[in-house]
Amino acid sequence: MMVRRSGWQVISIVILAVILTLVGLLGTTRVQAAGDDYDTMRIRWMNYLTGGAALDTSDPDIASKLSSISQTSAATMSTTSAYLWSDLAATGDTATITANYERIKRMALAYKTVDSGVYGDLDLKAKIIFAMDWMYTNRYNESTVPIENWWDLEIGTPLIINDIVVLMYDDLIATPGKITNYMNAIETFSPDPSKANKGAVAATGANLVWKCQIVALRGVILKSAAKLTLARDALNPVYDYVTTGDGFYRDGSFIQHEIYPYNGSYAVSLLQELSYLLLLLNDSPWQPTNSGAENVYNWIYHSYEPLIYNGAMMDMTRGRAISRSDYQDHTTGHSVMSSIIRLAQHAPAADAQRMKAMVKAWIIADSQFNFYKDINLSTLVLAKAIMNDSSVIPREEKVLSKVYAGMDQVVHLRPGFGFGVSMSSHRIGTYEYDEKYNENPKGWYTGVGMTYLYNKDPFQFTDYWATVNKYRLPGTTVDTMPREDAEGAGYRSPTTWAGGTELQGQYATAGMDLKGYGSTLKAKKSWFMFDDEVVALGTGIASTDNRTIETTVENRMLTTARVTHGIDLDSPPSSPIGSEPLRHKVYAVKDSGNDGNVPENTFDNNLGSRWSASGDGQWIQYDLGKIQAVGYVGINFYLQSARTTDFEILTSEDGVVWNQEYRGISSLVSDTQLQVIDFPDTQASFVKL
Repeated sequence: MMVRRSGWQVISIVILAVILTLVGLLGTTRVQAAGDDYDTMRIRWMNYLTGGAALDTSDPDIASKLSSISQTSAATMSTTSAYLWSDLAATGDTATITANYERIKRMALAYKTVDSGVYGDLDLKAKIIFAMDWMYTNRYNESTVPIENWWDLEIGTPLIINDIVVLMYDDLIATPGKITNYMNAIETFSPDPSKANKGAVAATGANLVWKCQIVALRGVILKSAAKLTLARDALNPVYDYVTTGDGFYRDGSFIQHEIYPYNGSYAVSLLQELSYLLLLLNDSPWQPTNSGAENVYNWIYHSYEPLIYNGAMMDMTRGRAISRSDYQDHTTGHSVMSSIIRLAQHAPAADAQRMKAMVKAWIIADSQFNFYKDINLSTLVLAKAIMNDSSVIPREEKVLSKVYAGMDQVVHLRPGFGFGVSMSSHRIGTYEYDEKYNENPKGWYTGVGMTYLYNKDPFQFTDYWATVNKYRLPGTTVDTMPREDAEGAGYRSPTTWAGGTELQGQYATAGMDLKGYGSTLKAKKSWFMFDDEVVALGTGIASTDNRTIETTVENRMLTTARVTHGIDLDSPPSSPIGSEPLRHKVYAVKDSGNDGNVPENTFDNNLGSRWSASGDGQWIQYDLGKIQAVGYVGINFYLQSARTTDFEILTSEDGVVWNQEYRGISSLVSDTQLQVIDFPDTQASFVKL
């Protein structure tokens, strides 16, 4: 909490991102307008994006989603500068191109979503069209020189442009040349869905599905049967099982980048984009006819369902994505669940019922995390229908032991707990590191026998990777030598033995012949998985490097209540020092509820963590321990550079009678900036936001 030297005392609460100290043919395509299959498919895609015109705004989850959609970056967009947004002005990074289009898409979504608050706003429409033309002229067109990451130019940006054009189609059709320009730019970088990286490599896995969606939706927009046929047919290899390299294996494994298990990352994107693409193509002349398309339902049962525990995707399958603070295990699990919901809409009756029962069970079990906040409006409506359908009986807790030989992993599910083992070998790499984004630089031991125990604690692997000792991951036997960032990334052991066997899907054994990277360490590790116990054995553990060898049995986040009573209630009031505002200490904190980002996160001095809750009327309350002078509050809102938030500040001396000190809307400023809300000095022991 802060106090100005003039005597105004203030609370600095960083909330939401919370620190509390307290402180067609290229160039020749013509756009046509007619009621036909193309229009039907385009409108279907439009309704997928916006949720349609018949939303139940009395539903608090839908109302919250509409409120979020209404918050755009339109107010900070420039129409007179050499950029649209000052923080996205860089020209040498392709990710900036994608980020610009993402903001434009949020504006278009708000403009076209009924009841968004800015639905049909003409000023917003003008800004969207201006921004699209500006980007075409200055950032993304047929003459754009490929730089940096090929993915943005060929996949990231085209995906978003297609969505924007579908959203704005009725407003652009009168000037078809604009649509032609945008589509020609996409054609330059993604003409063939089967090719990636400037045509140098074959597109596989998630990249192939993304590419197919881009070409198919471009075909819808330009009314090109040839493009839709090309996209549909290029999708065929995705359905096929593989025995080496990228893709789905019959045992349920999914590999990307040749040697890395990625059921919980790339396969999540693949399923998500495939569910979108099938939504577009089904019930059209281009509905997939490949018999392998039925494999999609088998993927659900073997590649995803066993690896989701109470709504959380097991981290051992997420590769370098474990380093992404904004896309953790429950968020990833929710993405899979939403894809399954969409696929169930066109699945055979038995599969549809099974998938709905699966998702319903996860939503009920995942009560500490709000599934609805992580999905779009149209999927939210479908999910609510499942939850309200008494004929859909939630499936019972899964009991299963499964060996994923294709990716050197094993999962063991029992009532009350789930257990996973992540291994590596000459086939499977220990961990992947991404140099461009510096992702997962300390993943040294995540693939050398790390074990994952899931139980009734839903937060165990939330913010786990930011706090755990990377040298002491559970289940691992390691040489304690110091490691550099990214050291040993992509390492494949010279040993050939890693895997296991299962008995009737109920019991399993796993083993790994360990050879440490950059070390003489050798060990033979085994795990035996029974009804209510897991036995871990190690033998032949040896090294000649004269360093300590450690085996870590378990390393868990504490689940005891966090103590926030950190001040002496009898201490005198604090005084400012020099020009530094005083930071009031906090005695206790509580909230109306949260989505897993708990109120105690406001005490960690970390803008990467936050308190957050979904829906109107949510609050966080701070107890100062004693009545003190309060004069303003400093707040950092989550994603405050891209959206605004309605909020109010209340104070109270007794926690019963409250006075409103401020009500307003946050500003669009840098995500690292503190927004200072000033109000007349008042005496308070409690502050509520």
